[in-house]
Amino acid sequence: MAPALKELSLLMSKKHHVTVVAPTENCSGFSSAITIKKTVKLVQVDTASYLPTTENRTNLRVFKVEGTPVDCAYLGLHSIFKSCPPDIVISGINQGENLAEDTIYSGTVAGAMEAFIFGVPGIAVSQQLSDKHITDFSISAKIFEQIFEKIISIQKGSYDNLYLFNVNIPAFRGYADIPSEVEATRLGRRERAKPPSEIKNSQIKGVKEFLIGTHGDSPLFPDHGTDLLAIKEKKISVTPLTVDMSCQKSLSNVGGSFEEIRFSQHLMNGIDNDK
Repeated sequence: MAPALKELSLLMSKKHHVTVVAPTENCSGFSSAITIKKTVKLVQVDTASYLPTTENRTNLRVFKVEGTPVDCAYLGLHSIFKSCPPDIVISGINQGENLAEDTIYSGTVAGAMEAFIFGVPGIAVSQQLSDKHITDFSISAKIFEQIFEKIISIQKGSYDNLYLFNVNIPAFRGYADIPSEVEATRLGRRERAKPPSEIKNSQIKGVKEFLIGTHGDSPLFPDHGTDLLAIKEKKISVTPLTVDMSCQKSLSNVGGSFEEIRFSQHLMNGIDNDK
């Protein structure tokens, strides 16, 4: 189990019944990939190897999945919680930020999104890392716990209790510089992604090998109200998300432009004849 995920599961199990369903391998960049046409192994793990004492052991179950984050969410919801769905699905803490376009590629966000599609509230949470400083994930877990409680209290008064949030915690060294502010944000927009790097030592004739480039840098001046600006200002970013990718603006502009198009039976017959 990844260190950040372990810290969060241990902390949350002190007050809640927690079931961890985690992939056996790092799945960064897997987005909403789901395994099809082959079996996926789901194995329950002895929690004694994760808990320092016997305290709260009954509140924590751990499963591992030889698959993707979405496989984990899917199997958890359809198998482990087949008879009774969980109250909420938390995906993370991911060790690394998931901001702006990262949400498209993120397996962490996709895990929470799979819960949302299923009909269960989902929260993705990520901790920005720094090359110079080691983050104490136990602090990150405590930070998220407060964010979690606030989200729960807000949504209790909401008409729609199905929600999806993406939480990002900025990098910090320790208690001396933990982020003190939280901001509700929208997704920002990064610069263009870095180009791929060609590997020159390929031994196969006619084959080129590449390493895919990393995501684009944050703009020098991120737009106001975005997750990129919040993290740059060392604030915790909380972004409500949805799976509806429809562009409402374009839909209204297009209007009835396609109503004049009609396909005749003659055209359909011609297509059949071409077969």
